[in-house]
Amino acid sequence: MNRKVILISLFISYFNLAFTQTNKSYIITNEKDTLRNIKIIKKYASTNFNQVSFINHDGNVQTIKSEDIHSYFDGENKFLSKTDITGKKKKLMSHILIGPLTLGESKNSKGETIFFLKKVDKQGYVCLEEYKFKLNDFISSYLADYQEFKLMYRKKIYYNTKSLGEFVSAYNEYQNPELYRYTKFKNTEALQIGSYISLNLMSTINNDDFSKIFIFNTFALGMLLENSYSNNLVLNFKTLFNSSRISTKEDKFTFYKIDFEPALMYKIKLNDKAKLVFGPGLIISYCFNTKNSGNAGIIKSEQEEVKGLIFGYKLSTEFELFNKASLTLAYVNQKVIVRKKVTKSISPEDKITKYNLSGLRIGLAYKF
Repeated sequence: MNRKVILISLFISYFNLAFTQTNKSYIITNEKDTLRNIKIIKKYASTNFNQVSFINHDGNVQTIKSEDIHSYFDGENKFLSKTDITGKKKKLMSHILIGPLTLGESKNSKGETIFFLKKVDKQGYVCLEEYKFKLNDFISSYLADYQEFKLMYRKKIYYNTKSLGEFVSAYNEYQNPELYRYTKFKNTEALQIGSYISLNLMSTINNDDFSKIFIFNTFALGMLLENSYSNNLVLNFKTLFNSSRISTKEDKFTFYKIDFEPALMYKIKLNDKAKLVFGPGLIISYCFNTKNSGNAGIIKSEQEEVKGLIFGYKLSTEFELFNKASLTLAYVNQKVIVRKKVTKSISPEDKITKYNLSGLRIGLAYKF
């Protein structure tokens, strides 16, 4: 029994020692007290530019406001408490670049990236969030020599790490080329995830008889993944559950499929809030089920079958607002082969019917 107690005690001691050695997080308060052996809670609702929440060595959760903190280290990045431009509030931020123009970064309680800017001869940090849709106008008024600097730096400035980081590093080199050099940044906000819903209003042509034109209705719901390679070039990938119905004089059937839709899109900025997005894409579908219904008992439920891969293409145009919501209008085209379960008396030519599906898709997307 004593041996078990000793082993448990040794295990607890070893665990505490390992935690102490590997946990490098700390908080320095305004009174210069350093809190160590803590675990900072990195959820943005708990730790953001206004406060830090942590678990102390007793296992209790504590929260300290930005006004009471000098700095803290979360194990990866150091954050400093800095006064904003009003001189009344303090915000916690990490510095991306320091120089004649300093760029800071933090998160709000929703987990959104917030950027701060400060010129060396100005008081307090400016929160750029309220200017993110009119960023170039604000910077033009904030920097007295911006128009002169713009003659050598012609890039538009966007509210992301890559664009702001490259702008600030270029400006610092412009101010003091002996101390600072222009630096290229990766687009850390490149990847976005969202949801998508659409209704397709399409015409269907029977390839065996081009005089037969029917209505094809599609409902689609799924997720989208967007990866930005620059401020203008985007790879958009949708994964959709698709319910498609073909109605002819002889046949009525619905087939269900999963769509995989990669598209290369180009963005044009219309104003500070809106963008026009357009480009081509592929449609790769896997059909996994078919449901039949006939007209006046002519077609039996087991006669139509759509299975396997279906290929097609699309040409899309999107109207995007606030980098979040999009209204999509796309021309889509797919070829579908419908197989019939037939008896021996029916000739082989009647076993397959080919449909060319084309028309418009109207969709709504929202990126988180």
